[in-house]
Amino acid sequence: MNNEQANSKYLKIFLTDTAPVRIETAQWPLIASAEVYEDPIFDDQREYYCLGVRRHEDCRAIVYGEHWVLDKGKSFRAGKGGKLLKTPRSLEEQTAEIAKIIHELGEDLRFPEHLIQECIDALPAVDLY
Repeated sequence: MNNEQANSKYLKIFLTDTAPVRIETAQWPLIASAEVYEDPIFDDQREYYCLGVRRHEDCRAIVYGEHWVLDKGKSFRAGKGGKLLKTPRSLEEQTAEIAKIIHELGEDLRFPEHLIQECIDALPAVDLY
């Protein structure tokens, strides 16, 4: 997520097929993220992709992503989306669901596969006993 968003007390997150939500970042810490600037496609055009996962202390989670195109000093959002997950029965089940949603959202927004996998890899490890 860009520095301006990361340093703000509140963050507006765009969800897929529903109204955006606004969260207080201190109550919804980032538990996984990945971002990349792609090499220029044309002379001055670059693409920026970011994926993030935030989890509230009550274990609700939000998976979200944005795709920006930066062209000759101007930027515009090329795609955005996300999903809010309710409190899970178990964190293990939720982590698996989060990984699935990261992959689906990344594909829907046409993110590079390596970025999708990087975000999944950044999720907290599930303890096996």
